[in-house]
Amino acid sequence: TDDVAGWRFISLPWSAFHKGAGYNPGPNPDAPINPARMWGYAFILPAGTTIFSADELRLVGDAPVEDFNGGLPGDGVFVYGRDESDASGHITVTAESADLPVVPTIAGNQALSVDFANGGWGGFVERGYLPDGSGFKDWSAYEGMSLWFRGTGSGGTVIFQLKSDGSSQQLSNRYEYNLTD
Repeated sequence: TDDVAGWRFISLPWSAFHKGAGYNPGPNPDAPINPARMWGYAFILPAGTTIFSADELRLVGDAPVEDFNGGLPGDGVFVYGRDESDASGHITVTAESADLPVVPTIAGNQALSVDFANGGWGGFVERGYLPDGSGFKDWSAYEGMSLWFRGTGSGGTVIFQLKSDGSSQQLSNRYEYNLTD
């Protein structure tokens, strides 16, 4: 659990992810996660204010998923769910300069930066996994996922979501891990 400000390294075996509590349209949401048919990841944000950064999303076994060093993924991110009646609400997803506490230091490192404030829930999905011909990914050779996460110590929750099985990302099973800011 990350409940302090600053960078924390988090390594999650597949078994750490639980069945998604919200919208879960997949063919069998009660089945265990299937790393052989992964559609990708998302971050889900609850109503309120959340500011966090994430970097070096990797499969355990050292295969990179996203490092943000070239900025946001080339095909962008899909931002969703903002309560349009909340005129003061916003969600900003950018790449920022970030110094991870690693040795050796990664020169010119960039991390994902999210600033969200809204009366409703929201989040984003990395577009590279949308059904644009890229299809699902086979992550079965790996034991889980890891990432660097930097919160503000607010005590809020950021849901790190993986999408598996189903005929598309939109019709996949959702599996979640709650990151406490």
